[in-house]
Amino acid sequence: MDNREATILLYAEMIAEAQALGGVLLDHDADEARFRAALIAGLARSRDLSGIALLADDLEQRLIQRRDRPGVGVGASYDRLSRALDRLLDDV
Repeated sequence: MDNREATILLYAEMIAEAQALGGVLLDHDADEARFRAALIAGLARSRDLSGIALLADDLEQRLIQRRDRPGVGVGASYDRLSRALDRLLDDV
């Protein structure tokens, strides 16, 4: 497998995780959503995609804070992460 193929597979994995993350957000499963956000951040860091990692970290932190302030900024944070992941494919 060449580097381009490995990159596409990684991007596809992150996008699939983000789609699953959206589903668990709709199901109000904050624990699973935090897990998936952290997984996306870790995958991004494995390929030095610090922008994606920071967006996933932001979402994870908002989900942690959600216990005190339900839902503040979670949707917008998820939207920023999703859009950034979509833009990754433009560069492949």
